[in-house]
Amino acid sequence: MYWAPAIPAPWASQRRPATTSYTSSVLALRPRTGEIAWHYQFTPNDAYDYDACWELILAELNVQGRSRRVLMQLQP
Repeated sequence: MYWAPAIPAPWASQRRPATTSYTSSVLALRPRTGEIAWHYQFTPNDAYDYDACWELILAELNVQGRSRRVLMQLQP
C-alpha cells in the first residue's frame, strides 16, 4: 500500500520539531502489519510549502531492457 503524506505543520519550519521524517514523501506500507517497507522524502524539512502529494501512478515499464514495476508521481 502506498501513501503520500503532505507538508509538515506548523508551516514555518523554525517553529516545528526537527523530526519531519515522513512528511512530503511517499511511504510503502505492508498492509497486514502497517510496517513501513520503504519511504522517500521529496523535500526534507520542507520550509517552502512544496506539495509532493500528487496522485501516485503504478505501472510496468521497460527500463534498460527489463520489465520493472514502478511507482510514479507527476511533478509540475
